[in-house]
Amino acid sequence: MASFAADTAEAAAATAVPVEPPVEVKVFEVNSRVRAHWRGLKALYGAVVTARHEVETHDLLAHGPSYVYDLLYDEGDEEFGVSPSIMFTETESLVQTVNQRKEVKKNPKLNPRTASANAIRRFLKSVKLPRHAVHEAVFPRERMDDIFEKIQAAFDPHVFSTVNYTDWKISSYAECFQKTNPQPPENPAMLEALMPLLEKADEILIAEHCRRHREYHRDQLNFKRMHSFVTRYLPNPADCGLPLHIDGVSVEGSIIMGLPTPEPFNGGGVSVWDDAKIKTDVPNVEEVFYPMNPGDTMYLDKMVWHQANDITAGQRWALVIFYKIRPKEEVLQAEQARAAQEEQGQHGEETSEAQSPAEQPEQPEQPETEDAEGSA
Repeated sequence: MASFAADTAEAAAATAVPVEPPVEVKVFEVNSRVRAHWRGLKALYGAVVTARHEVETHDLLAHGPSYVYDLLYDEGDEEFGVSPSIMFTETESLVQTVNQRKEVKKNPKLNPRTASANAIRRFLKSVKLPRHAVHEAVFPRERMDDIFEKIQAAFDPHVFSTVNYTDWKISSYAECFQKTNPQPPENPAMLEALMPLLEKADEILIAEHCRRHREYHRDQLNFKRMHSFVTRYLPNPADCGLPLHIDGVSVEGSIIMGLPTPEPFNGGGVSVWDDAKIKTDVPNVEEVFYPMNPGDTMYLDKMVWHQANDITAGQRWALVIFYKIRPKEEVLQAEQARAAQEEQGQHGEETSEAQSPAEQPEQPEQPETEDAEGSA
């Protein structure tokens, strides 16, 4: 009996799968500096750990608690629920990071994201950012006042017609790339006056967009201002505000910036219904109100319902910007296709001109035959 037991134990030992040692999961402290592969890209980007979240793991190889991290990248992007498998300290060499990536690729169990994928997915699903954000006083008031003097001097309202507004005449356009008929003229003086505000607005929009749309790194995206204009609201029935609306299906993001005013106003501000998907949802979702003081800057994601509330006295001024956002690769492909079409068109014109009867040598007359006449 003892011999049989010994033989069984010996056979089991011979066929046993070697036990792998526990994997030491890297742990990073909040506020520590790291480098990470942003959204799976090969390049490493500098970042700061802003939060750490413990997630349960069913990986028997994992040793100790598993965490995912929120990162704020040096470029301004944020990412939530990042696996430590793609994070490295600033002192780790590039050779170490490459070797670690190779080991993870060979053995997925080394990747805490694989081991606790469901837990991480649940966590990411729970992270829901609102579709708008407000940055208060992005410029000092004195700076805003200096800029506003130039804005006021350049302000030249244009008559502009849209589907909803046939006689919109309280805005001056610095930039207008949307093809409308008639298209409002651009105001170079206004563009020059607005440039410091436009640059700051671009910075805010890019950061807020990339926080919510994590498919691409900012370096992979092309951001273009479609419209930038200054609106002066007056206490008249047609000019005192802007009713409930979205900024158009072709607008991927918007910025509203409060400006100073020469005449203090009553009323005003901007209301947002973040959770409304369609207009009929508005009465049933929460309204969020923002006074939009000078320098306050609101980011709006695509198709967010909002309104500029009516003023009853004074003047309210605001800068509004509409953006078009596309992957650079898509923009490049469109430009190449457009260039090819233009080249083909020019080639067609040259061919047509070359075959013009006025430039062709006279051909000898062919003898008339019954067959030729009959087939005409």
